[in-house]
Amino acid sequence: MTTSFLRPDATEKLLLKAKQAEQERQKKAAAKVNAESRKRKRVQEVERMGAIAKSLVSAQPVAATDRAGLRIDAYLSSPPWFGTSEKSDKERVKTLCGRGRWDPEKRCWGTFNLEAITQLINSKRWTPFGIESSWIPRLLAEVQRRVALTKEEEARAEQQTPEEEGVTVVVETLAEKTARRRAREIGSSMVPPTALQVEECVALGLTQAAIEASIGFAELGPRVGMSTHGRLLRWIMFVRLDVRHDRELGPEIYKDPEKLRGQQEHAVADLVASLNARAGFF
Repeated sequence: MTTSFLRPDATEKLLLKAKQAEQERQKKAAAKVNAESRKRKRVQEVERMGAIAKSLVSAQPVAATDRAGLRIDAYLSSPPWFGTSEKSDKERVKTLCGRGRWDPEKRCWGTFNLEAITQLINSKRWTPFGIESSWIPRLLAEVQRRVALTKEEEARAEQQTPEEEGVTVVVETLAEKTARRRAREIGSSMVPPTALQVEECVALGLTQAAIEASIGFAELGPRVGMSTHGRLLRWIMFVRLDVRHDRELGPEIYKDPEKLRGQQEHAVADLVASLNARAGFF
């Protein structure tokens, strides 16, 4: 049996070195092209968002004497969009808001989803804050116009995919995304989860995608010295505690452990659903 390939001669060494140098050159060239492609996409995204923002401005300038038009423009230009509702409709309004927020000063629920405004108004359980009832038809029409323009701009942006000869566009696979997130996890000094933490997250219904994406959710707090699972469980603990101090629920909740437990479970379920849905955008 020959073993000459284990002891290459000088010529073979030169060929091998040249091959390695060529591979390295190709790798650097591909990395440069991909970096330029990513930069170009970032610029296009900024331009796209600018076009959408520009398109959302009223087709005709609002006259200074048009009180309703001025108020509607001001309202729609400042998300989240808040509205008043009855305490008994809290859960329904929260669901319709989708990605919403509670303002303790105004004591109102608001939404970051423009399309949700129409659903909220049509539910008859939520009224736009600061908008007179006679203005609501005009508000709904303006919401529909802005939603249509936003979708039109997004569809146009998707169709404007550059096709450049000789440009290699790398599509990141799920495995590559997972590897990148895990590398970021290691780099951020996070630790592996315990078996109990994994079991608790699974029992709560958190998807693996949500757990991995949560590394980038800044509102979950510090990462150093914690696992992804432990960090999520800590946030869920905070959500449970917040229910105790929810002024909307009233002081009687302290005297009714079953009611408290039910509200806490509902709040956690909403959070888990939100995290799972949010992971789809990362």
